[in-house]
Amino acid sequence: MKAIDVRGTAAALPEAWSSRALGKVGAARVKVLRMDELPGEEEAHGTAEALFVLDGRLELSVGGAGVSVRPGELYLVPAGATHAVRAGSRGALLIFAADVGAGAGTDADAGADADVADADVEAEAEVGVGRGRGGGARPGHRPPAPAPTPAYAPDAPSS
Repeated sequence: MKAIDVRGTAAALPEAWSSRALGKVGAARVKVLRMDELPGEEEAHGTAEALFVLDGRLELSVGGAGVSVRPGELYLVPAGATHAVRAGSRGALLIFAADVGAGAGTDADAGADADVADADVEAEAEVGVGRGRGGGARPGHRPPAPAPTPAYAPDAPSS
């Protein structure tokens, strides 16, 4: 497998709030997303997600509290937490989230070693309606679904 130019992939996205799948690690899909300055609607997911700011900044509202995430910082959104992107978010964001449509949380996934899928096979453009313009949730996000048990729980003690 070859290295992925994440910054180049983000820059090549056709518009803000579009994303591109880079691959998978276990049951988690890894995506890069390009943000603009507009806010987004509140959402919640049945599994936790990790948000890593590659460049720019991410302004969030999580459970009603403001959170600023700077370049090189990672924010873990707990499963079920309501969150929304606030105005002023810009740059590139990596999203690590369970792929609930692909058997996430199964016994086979829970014990699996980290396995990055071939990005040439897994990568696909996920372009949708922009945020903050009546378009609803970010492209590639699904409405909250019943939560399978995630393979990694941020609040659980590590072994």
